[in-house]
This record gives sequence, C-alpha cells and structure tokens, in this order.
Amino acid sequence: MTTINSAFDQFSGLTVDELMANPTILPEVFRESFEGQEAYRLFFRDMTVNSNVIGYHEAQANFLEDDPEGIAEFGEIPVSDPTGGELKTLSIGKSGIGIRVSWEQRNDNDIEAVKREMVARQNTLLRRDGKDALAALEAADVQSLQATAAWNQGGKPAGDVLDAIELIQGAEDVNGNYFEYQPDVLWINPMTLTALKRNEEVQKLYIGDMAHAHPLFEGIAQEPTMFGTLKVVRDFTVPKDTAYIGVEGVSGFMAQREPRMVTDWYEERGNSGIGGSNMSYRSDAVHRRGFAIDAPKSVVKLTGLMS
Repeated sequence: MTTINSAFDQFSGLTVDELMANPTILPEVFRESFEGQEAYRLFFRDMTVNSNVIGYHEAQANFLEDDPEGIAEFGEIPVSDPTGGELKTLSIGKSGIGIRVSWEQRNDNDIEAVKREMVARQNTLLRRDGKDALAALEAADVQSLQATAAWNQGGKPAGDVLDAIELIQGAEDVNGNYFEYQPDVLWINPMTLTALKRNEEVQKLYIGDMAHAHPLFEGIAQEPTMFGTLKVVRDFTVPKDTAYIGVEGVSGFMAQREPRMVTDWYEERGNSGIGGSNMSYRSDAVHRRGFAIDAPKSVVKLTGLMS
C-alpha cells in the first residue's frame, strides 16, 4: 500500500481552528485522498445495493443453453435462455474508526499532529479494504499455481506468469464454453515485484508507461505494462510470497449500501465549547460494504514466489 500525504498538504496554510471550523474541508479532502489509491478496485467493481444480504450468480460463459436448430418450413423457431451460474449470497458488514483532536492540539495549533493522524487513518482504512478484498479472493474457488521456484532464489517468473495467463485464457464453464478472458492486472507486493524485475528475461518484456496509460491509478500502477497486457499494481497488503493475476473490473465486486461516510469534527462528550468533558473533538469514518468474487476463473493466485 502506498503511504498517502499529498491530499493533506493543502492544510499547511490553515490553522487547526480554521480546519475544524470549515464543515466541508474534511469530507472533501478525505474523498480526494482515496482517489487513485485503492488497488483492489482493479479487481473489484463498485455497486450500490439496497439490502444487507444480496444474492449473485457465479459467472458462466455468455452463451445460450442450446444451439440453433434446423427448422422445417412452417416449423416453430426454438427459444433458449442464457446459462446461469451457481447462486451465492454476500452479507454487507459495517466497519469504521474515529480519530481525535485534543483541545490542546487545537489551542496550540499543532497542525502537523492533526495531519499525521488523518494520514494514519487513511492508510489504515486502505489496509483494511485491501485485507477484506484479499479475504474474498481466498474464500473464492480461484485457480492457483505454484511457482516453479522462488523468484528470489533463481526462479523463472516469466514462465510462471505466462502459465497463469494461459490458465485464465483457457478457463471454461461447466458446459465446456470458454470464458474468453484476457487477464490484464498483476496485483503484487513491491518486494516480490523487485525480485521479478531482477530477472533478465522479464526485463525484456516491459513495455509502455503505466502512469500515463492508466491515470486513474496514478500512484499505484506506476510500473510499465508487463508481458504485453498486465497492469502492475504494487500493494504491501498482498503477502510477498503471493501475487494475483486477473481481469480488471470482471473478477469481483464491492457491494456497498452507500459510499464511505466521514463526519466533520464534533465535540466528543457534550457541547461545552472546549471539547466536552474530555476536551477533545473527533471525526468518524464508516462504511457498509462487502467483497465477493463472482468470476473466480478469471483469477489465478500465484504462490511460492519468495523464500
């Protein structure tokens, strides 16, 4: 996960009192600080739902159940329906965390302490989202591939990655139809990426400039495209012996009741004018959402990458 700082730099010209007196600054900057930093969004598309438990179908290749039939003159044209995958359910949970500013920090204008706390909350929320997204991948029946050898011990990462790509491209549904997936995302720990990049064979396969090709994820996907199509997404949340290859916007979804909410500062224990009985002010961040994989065969989990 990339440490966030830039979105909060605009506070440098404000006093703590000015920051806390403006009811629109914190929610807006909080939203801006997430933009381009949520690595999991490459695998998980967003959707808003109206229930705390939702049902979804696991993906099937997009074909009808029957092939076209020959029709005699005056014969009735047959009708068929799309194939449907297994029905599954997902529970939407609520998570949140608050931060505090003391009366002393406000009175003494300790803006750097307040900025550090907001950055720390930002990074903590991103880490939690990443962990929950990874948990959804672990819970799903995604394909797995063991590396021929650890990449930092003389392994062959190019062959391993290409084998994983081939697995996804050759994925079939229960009826033997190809999904025709084209994997385009590599989600990987930065340390594992460094081991991969040391390989001379891999270095020849770098093309393009991810920072320009995919501006939405500037700050995460800063590596060149690898193996012709893979956007490289660095994230410390991914274990260093593991990497995931998948299809952007296809593999899974994040279902949310509403976008993440963040409150402005308020007196924690009563409106005394000096921060309530414990002389502090707080801001809360809350999100009701859940992660699920509905196209498990569009993902391969690479394991045994680091010793």
